[in-house]
Amino acid sequence: MPLPHAAPLPPRRTIRSLYVHVPFCQTICGYCDFYSQVLDRGSVTPLVDSLLRELDLHTEQYDLQLDTIFVGGGTPTVLPPADLLRLLSRIRELAAPGCEFTVEANPATVTPQIADALAAGGVNRVSIGAQSFDRNELRVLERACGCARKSGSISPRASTHSKSAWLLCRMQQTRST
Repeated sequence: MPLPHAAPLPPRRTIRSLYVHVPFCQTICGYCDFYSQVLDRGSVTPLVDSLLRELDLHTEQYDLQLDTIFVGGGTPTVLPPADLLRLLSRIRELAAPGCEFTVEANPATVTPQIADALAAGGVNRVSIGAQSFDRNELRVLERACGCARKSGSISPRASTHSKSAWLLCRMQQTRST
């Protein structure tokens, strides 16, 4: 008996952009509205494993031709270098030629090992969240990084990368009366 004719599968939807959220930070800043939690090293491997499984599911369901990748958070650069590299290397496999591959970084967390992981992972743009260069403003913002560290965070190892920094342009002071 002949098998019933199977309907053709619909074409897979093409996806061109990807955002990956790494929720870990060194500290939780009072001004930040993004979901984050203080880094728990015991949660890193399960998180990266879950993200990799989710990427695999999406590659089965969608036609990933990624022109733009952004890994943010939280602070992705708080991950241990080996875990960060494992995540970035898998994501890089999904990148189209010429893809802008950005990772958000806190200046206090960009060590030479992290810079190496970013470069080896295929990242071509690092977005450094400096917020301010004023120590008092940084203290108000509960930032883990001092002004002196910022200039050193743009590593010569990342010289082939595009870099950006974003600052909070104006802090409004209020006084208790």
